Amino acid sequence: MPRTPSSRGCDACRKQKKKCDETTPTCSRCSRLKIVCKGLGVRRWKFQAQSFTETAETGATAHSRALMRLHEAPRPRKSLSSDETSTGSQLIHLLNTSDLRYDITAYGMNWDAIPRRLGTNAALDAAVGAFVRSHSNAYTGEISPDSLVAHGQALRAISATLNDPRKAYTADVLYAVSLLFLSQDFVTRLEDPYVNHVEIMAHMLPSMIKQGWRQGSFEHGVIVIASAVVIYASIFRHHISIDESLGVLLSELTPLEPQKIDRDNPLRSLAMQSLLRLPFYSREPFQHVAEIRETYSETRDDIPEIQKRLQYLLEKGSTVSEASEQLAATKRYALFQIAYSQVLAVALLTNGILRAINGPKDDILLLYEEAVSLIQAVLELGQNMLYTRPFFASGISTPLLIAWALETDTTRLTKIESMLVQYRRDPVGDQWYDGALWLRGRMMQLRQRAGRELTKSGFKINTVEPMNGEQPLPKVGRCVIL
Repeated sequence: MPRTPSSRGCDACRKQKKKCDETTPTCSRCSRLKIVCKGLGVRRWKFQAQSFTETAETGATAHSRALMRLHEAPRPRKSLSSDETSTGSQLIHLLNTSDLRYDITAYGMNWDAIPRRLGTNAALDAAVGAFVRSHSNAYTGEISPDSLVAHGQALRAISATLNDPRKAYTADVLYAVSLLFLSQDFVTRLEDPYVNHVEIMAHMLPSMIKQGWRQGSFEHGVIVIASAVVIYASIFRHHISIDESLGVLLSELTPLEPQKIDRDNPLRSLAMQSLLRLPFYSREPFQHVAEIRETYSETRDDIPEIQKRLQYLLEKGSTVSEASEQLAATKRYALFQIAYSQVLAVALLTNGILRAINGPKDDILLLYEEAVSLIQAVLELGQNMLYTRPFFASGISTPLLIAWALETDTTRLTKIESMLVQYRRDPVGDQWYDGALWLRGRMMQLRQRAGRELTKSGFKINTVEPMNGEQPLPKVGRCVIL
């Protein structure tokens, strides 16, 4: 269902179905009737039903018609309910925001495809409704009753859908779960029972693969985003398992060439096939030593490239004068910062594992020096991303928490904790602290297994207690839906 703009006439003329001349500040009709002219100049949107007919004159081949069916969105009901129309309007409003701090496009998520899919899947409708109603919680700092009600309705709708094998394993349901994964941070607190939506995604992905679901552009985007969430989460949550079939599907869905930050600069360390190996590196590092070294080497090559690109974008943005161009330049710079944070996270993790297992081919002293440089880069990036909190800065939590889990120097640890405190005020990322503790414990286990006691000057390994002044961190709860 495409959205089309309606008139900008005032509310009084629209209510009486009269043509408004849109004269400001008061239209002619309201001026003549001496009534208040409200809503004048406000852009409104309406949804129009769309249908396709095929005739012999179109010249469409059987193959092209099959492709059209593959990529078109499911047809919604003939008319949307008032709640669905309101949800679609609110989502469009969020997509048009000019404030990067609350710009939902930071998460990717194929947002543009969602309005025309409303009315096709109950779980998706409920999840989108819960997300748009919880969005305001991010900047008010309060949990509104409406957002709690909508979140509960979405949980029930997804639970009912997952219990129906005919409806459970679709891109719409996977997208709905991904949305709740984002919105749960706006409607829960650390002391609340934790609903692990990542477990649901990890459970759904292999089942969808085995059932052979269709692969359109929307489906492709959903499965890649969900896979990335599961991969990063499994680094901190050892109970989340990665099915081997996921790698097979991702190799089919994503190109083998590396992800590119622009036409000439590929980021090999962020290729999906490389990211998929990260959870196995921390769990069974001795079986993947060569791969860990290769991934770490790739990050060391990628970091200077993306740093140069960020500097170029910063200089280019300073020469822009138009407001719209400034917003676009700032947003592009912020997106590159997110990519930079991901590369730093991969570099820190692989560096820490190599130091822990102390391989005979690794220069431990050099790895420690590089770790100090990486942590300093993370702290600088965290400082630079503060102005985009919470949405466009959500990616920095991963490298900060990895840095905290791996650092042993008290001075640098204090700096990391100070930065984490600033970001912990945001709803995004709170639930990851227990995972950071697990990762720290895992690194200690690897050091003990490798039989290493490093005594080189300036790089003494110390046992570090949890964050200064922090309360005991909550345990990860099991999923209440599955």
